[in-house]
Amino acid sequence: MLIEVFLFLAGSVAGFIDSIAGGGGLVTVPILMILLGPDSGTTAVGTNKLVAIVAAGAALLVYMRGGHVTIKGNRRFAICAVIGAFCGAFASPHVPPAAYKWIIVAVAPFILWLVFQRDWWVKKSLEHPEPISKNAKTIIWIAGFVIGFYDGIAGPGGGTMMFLVLLVLARLPLLQAMGTMKVANLSTASIALGVYAYTGHVAWTKGLIMAVGIGGGAVIGASLAASQGRAAIYARGALVAVVTILIIRLALI
Repeated sequence: MLIEVFLFLAGSVAGFIDSIAGGGGLVTVPILMILLGPDSGTTAVGTNKLVAIVAAGAALLVYMRGGHVTIKGNRRFAICAVIGAFCGAFASPHVPPAAYKWIIVAVAPFILWLVFQRDWWVKKSLEHPEPISKNAKTIIWIAGFVIGFYDGIAGPGGGTMMFLVLLVLARLPLLQAMGTMKVANLSTASIALGVYAYTGHVAWTKGLIMAVGIGGGAVIGASLAASQGRAAIYARGALVAVVTILIIRLALI
């Protein structure tokens, strides 16, 4: 019972942080790896796809109600990301189990850096209002596939990367970039979950409990993000504190 309560609370915190600052996977994946065991990398990632679907779906509903979701002009980005996620999910079982925790440990500082640089990226995107070139569109599609592949094979930070591509390269307004990112993230998580379920790498009970928590946290966080800009400051601080503790714990198992 204690584990179930912990999963629910952890999911709630991760959903709240992810919907505002991004990087929720840096919380949920290490927790699942710690609970499932040091050699559970593929199953932890597969289970996290169930959690990610609920988080992205809950936050997406909030952004849609605010009119901040647009797929027009970004369908190919989403399609490329889905194809990449499909390929990444199929490649995941071939990654040595022990390697997963070191992948998370290595990628965590980079994702945290991206999260803290978001304000700079926002400012930078406003400095270049010119139309998107054909070369930029090609880069956007390639980036969609690469990020989708990473999201399928591992996941943490994938949504943050998608957000930056949509904001800086596709030149979407801030809230539209966040909303459209949730559409792409929901799509990649869904296709990846199908693959992980097919290969038997989903711990359904633990995933569903964490998913319930993350859904509630995501709705509260997304609502707060749409109305209060200062929420991101607190969310980033919480993300760094939680992730630092989890990464240290993960490295020791």
